[in-house]
Amino acid sequence: MTGPMPEDPRSSYSYFTDPAPVRITVPTGWWRLLPTTGADGARDVTAQLVRWPGETSTPAVIVTVARLSLWELEQTLRFPFPRAVHTTFAASPRRDALVFPGPSGGWQVAHGQLLLDVGLDQDERPWRASRVDLTGREPATYGRLLHTDPPLRTWQRDLYQVDVVGAGTDDGVYGSRHDGSRHNLTYRVWLGGDVVFAGDDVMIPAGWDPRSDDAVREVIGQVIYQQWDRRELSFAQQSFLDVHRERLALESVGLPPPYPAGTRVRVDSPGGMTATGTIRRPVVRGGRTTGYLWRPDVADLPGHPGHGHPGYLLRADAAQVRATLEGKDTAVDGPDGPMIIAFGATVAAVDDPRFARGKVLRALDEEGRLAYDIQPDDDLRACHRLHADDVIPLTGTAWPTVDRLLQARDAAHVPLIAGEILVTVREIAVMPAVDPPVANALVRHGLLSPDRVLDLSSARACGEIATWLIVRIGSG
Repeated sequence: MTGPMPEDPRSSYSYFTDPAPVRITVPTGWWRLLPTTGADGARDVTAQLVRWPGETSTPAVIVTVARLSLWELEQTLRFPFPRAVHTTFAASPRRDALVFPGPSGGWQVAHGQLLLDVGLDQDERPWRASRVDLTGREPATYGRLLHTDPPLRTWQRDLYQVDVVGAGTDDGVYGSRHDGSRHNLTYRVWLGGDVVFAGDDVMIPAGWDPRSDDAVREVIGQVIYQQWDRRELSFAQQSFLDVHRERLALESVGLPPPYPAGTRVRVDSPGGMTATGTIRRPVVRGGRTTGYLWRPDVADLPGHPGHGHPGYLLRADAAQVRATLEGKDTAVDGPDGPMIIAFGATVAAVDDPRFARGKVLRALDEEGRLAYDIQPDDDLRACHRLHADDVIPLTGTAWPTVDRLLQARDAAHVPLIAGEILVTVREIAVMPAVDPPVANALVRHGLLSPDRVLDLSSARACGEIATWLIVRIGSG
């Protein structure tokens, strides 16, 4: 699937005949990226935003901007370039002769700079369905390219996001400098939906895991503690440091115990089970913190006994608890993530232009391919069927049994259909091609190894959470 092009053939022709090695469509036109020669003779990158031509006009350059690298360009334009763009650009020769003239005139140049200072409008930025044409590659969408090569690690808290994009042991596109004792990280720091800082200048010891909390903190430290020359910072970067520096430092600091309420923690059990969550309050005995009441992340998932009950808490001994920067466990990724998600899970579209996010109504086998029926968040009357590789799971579910899942579906008026696959914590069921498709016709199988983090009953039976006592605070 590629993004929509203008209906006017003249506009499409102008785009397809553009020889730039990197072209990315946006609603108002397209971005073209060229390796060029800077004022000092060194290689740099020139980006130009070209407006779609009308019936009686020619393509007009809205803005031209030159930066030393794609990372600097990301900081300027405030949106990321997929790895494939970095790869194509690194392999492209300088193309100075292909730079379009313009914008021309003092006001137009000033207007172009103003766009960069105050931020681009939404119709000047790529979105998930934007078409991307790269020399030597088949056309793809912006969303697909970003989905194909995700960051090594992402940390999010409120408006902040830090991506560890790549490490120095990569293929040279996302970091290549390493001397045996250290290697570099490539990174992005976001505020809201905007890239504010991006680069490849963070160095970490070679023994560090680039996916670790320490690597995330090193990126944050590079941004907030570096002695910047403010003349080299954009307005957005200066504002970020002035307003958010201290808060970001506090959000990412590695706290020593005892931990206050609100701390993100990782909790281990003697049986080897690990879960993440948030501390609600410490347990103090004799003036010493002996444990914590905490809420596991998975308690917020549909089907979990804690879902809809904010007073559902667990108790853990202090020795089992440690602070973490890990994101919320949404039960969709990692080695224990489900192969198939169920009713109530939430997803994002990779590049479907019809909706951004939605709720899974059902999973089914569609001619040998896993597919989902999805209800968009912004149109509850619609239902779109997408293959599994066209969606990004965001949050999973914790339905304990198929019967419990069917009860929730009945309440939401989501009927069974032939070919469905229903996956819960303890069992899986398949609906054969029968008429009518009723619950009694389901072919059910018990799961030999249910997820013990999602199913505390099975964990308790294994003796793994003898010290994780369930506490209910209030009526919730």
